[in-house]
Amino acid sequence: MTSPMESLPVELFDMIAAHLSLSEHQTLRLTSRRLHHLVHTKFVWLAFSEQSTTLGPSSLDRLIKVSSHQGFREAVKILHIRLLNQEEYEILNTIKRVGRFPPPKRFPRTSGIKDKHIFDEATTFDYVMKNEHPTRLYDGLTRVLKNLPRLKSVSFSAKTSAPSVWELGAEADHVFRSRCFEAVTHAITHSRVKLDEFSMARRKRRRIFYKQADVSFVAFHLGPQLQALQLCFSNLQSLTLSIITGYGAPRPDGWTNRICGFIAAAPKLKNLTLSLDRIDRLSQYSCATVTCLAASCRLSYLEKFELVNCAAHGKDLIELIRAHSSSLRHIVVSNIRLVTSKWCLTLDAVKTCPQLKYLQLVALEDRWTRITTGRQYQDRVQLAWDVRKDNQNISDWLLAINDDNHYD
Repeated sequence: MTSPMESLPVELFDMIAAHLSLSEHQTLRLTSRRLHHLVHTKFVWLAFSEQSTTLGPSSLDRLIKVSSHQGFREAVKILHIRLLNQEEYEILNTIKRVGRFPPPKRFPRTSGIKDKHIFDEATTFDYVMKNEHPTRLYDGLTRVLKNLPRLKSVSFSAKTSAPSVWELGAEADHVFRSRCFEAVTHAITHSRVKLDEFSMARRKRRRIFYKQADVSFVAFHLGPQLQALQLCFSNLQSLTLSIITGYGAPRPDGWTNRICGFIAAAPKLKNLTLSLDRIDRLSQYSCATVTCLAASCRLSYLEKFELVNCAAHGKDLIELIRAHSSSLRHIVVSNIRLVTSKWCLTLDAVKTCPQLKYLQLVALEDRWTRITTGRQYQDRVQLAWDVRKDNQNISDWLLAINDDNHYD
């Protein structure tokens, strides 16, 4: 018996189906052969538009199959690279040695890793640590990216959140992430894919950096690849970087220029989000990076600038804001310690931004003042000016937060 849905004209059915979710498309596909045919194309676009990988053998093989399929590869627009940490790999290796599937309940489950893939996934960490240039990752990712003609976004993040105290001492994890990051940039440059977005973190509500995959400054030594990256980033609109500038490694001359060069490879950038250190350990090296950015970073189209977790000189922040004042619309400064100058003087620079629509201040301090309450970062005071909600102009708002003693 033909259902009422099947009896609809194709044009009307398409209008209804355009608003259905992936799960609703899955249900329709199972209803009848005709509905399966009608929703197939839209289902493929919904089901395959976002793909993810842990860079494990099974995960990469699945991506290679998707990128080789004529009907699926055209649908992929976003690639999520979500890395496990050393602790999770140790659990997978223990399960592998026990050899019982499903694993005993005493072992925590690793989200997204199927039992049949544990043997393959468990080898990834050791393979990367033993190979300074993990060609299996290089070749697999390059092959995938070359065959995804509509890919526009690459996200490089951690699969699970880890406490910042644990990550501070996770030397092996820093090496692992840096080598994976190098594999990703190698694949991007060699596949010549043109991206609109590249991110090293996810967002969650008010948290700008969520499950970020921090890498050390060492990973930004691209050498000859930097020129190829300029081609791949020629249309890049959004860039989010999470860097540990305070990482304890030898620092060659010009190491800050490498970070700035990575950013400058995207001349049409509209959104730039930077985290330059750990939330509870701001180093002098993040200050040096901001100085380099102020001296060399000029992005004519920059509309949104978010700077998080760093120390800085007041004059450098003023220079950064003024250099982009004609285009800036949205500014967020969070967990920043001024080494010199005062915040009340530094923030006066935003008055030079005629198109500014939003300003957010979170956990700022200098030698004299502090905007922060509570012991946990999530509890710290957030002050925000939004032109759509506030009747005051930015000058009056800045004056008001001084009068209200937000600066302790």
